[in-house]
Amino acid sequence: MPRSRSFSPAAAFSTQSNFVLRRGADRSPIDSHRETVAGQNRVALVVPESASIDSLAAAVGVQALCKDWGVAGRIAAEGEVTDEDSKAFCNIFDVDLTVIGERGG
Repeated sequence: MPRSRSFSPAAAFSTQSNFVLRRGADRSPIDSHRETVAGQNRVALVVPESASIDSLAAAVGVQALCKDWGVAGRIAAEGEVTDEDSKAFCNIFDVDLTVIGERGG
């Protein structure tokens, strides 16, 4: 079962928005992403509720890129991982997954 922690992923939207806005015709998507992420202390990589293996694998890959760029990347899910294959993926690859959601109050 993936490990869970409460986390606010405010940086994820900022990173995605900056990525879209800063990409120029002469830049590759990876260069634009690196320029955006490299200026951050940490970023949240948010996968959807009931995350698929594909979305988890993509998040793990981007997390590795962030590490190479000197930025802490935390993978967060909008809800518990319920699919058995996705749970197995998290266990096999030791994915440290933070579960986020609406806070009551």
